[in-house]
Amino acid sequence: MIIFRGKNRDRVLDRMMYFIRNLEPNIEHELDIYVRHQDEWVMKVLVHFTREEDYHKKYRKKLQKLNRNI
Repeated sequence: MIIFRGKNRDRVLDRMMYFIRNLEPNIEHELDIYVRHQDEWVMKVLVHFTREEDYHKKYRKKLQKLNRNI
């Protein structure tokens, strides 16, 4: 599960959509929850990687970069 969170709803949505658009077609994903939690917006995306190394090689750095650009 990948969680996107931030105070600005549109920026959180943009980051999540950017990530989903850049997933390879063979990787399944589904939007789980989109809620306001206290003072921030939280979106959870359930992602099924076909192989564990796909996450470690490609997506870990992408996620770290996205989370820094809040």
